[in-house]
Amino acid sequence: MDADSTLIAPADRRAAVGGLTQRAHELWTSAKGLVHDHTLLALLEVQRASLGLVKIIGAAVIISVLAVSAWMGLVAAGVVWAVGAGASWGLAIAIASVLNLVAAGALALYIKKQVPELLFAATLRQLRGESPEADDADASRARDDDDKTDKNDNNEAKNEK
Repeated sequence: MDADSTLIAPADRRAAVGGLTQRAHELWTSAKGLVHDHTLLALLEVQRASLGLVKIIGAAVIISVLAVSAWMGLVAAGVVWAVGAGASWGLAIAIASVLNLVAAGALALYIKKQVPELLFAATLRQLRGESPEADDADASRARDDDDKTDKNDNNEAKNEK
């Protein structure tokens, strides 16, 4: 065997490069098609999910209207009952209004306590490169603050009595 027999002939080299280029082009075309298909699938799923969300929101609005109507009926029945028991119309309506405000205040406090859950703590921690202990410490501090606030409110209520 001489040294020249191990070299690839120029024609063969062009064929090898051409075959490699052909394969790279086919790989690129397949990858583009795969990305296109997955993107189209994700888009169709988002579209379907958004239609479902619109239906859910519509139903929630209708449920809310029905619930408010029922609540107003119960309050009206309570007022009529109080008037029948001897209370004046003004007093019965005032008591019903105060009870509604107290219930609204309690719900507002509940909502305020739920706000930290909306901050995507784990995602923000990952993006900042922080450890999970930071979330645990923040949550523990928030619970301690809530407990202190609740104890102070209870102590103030006892002192007022």
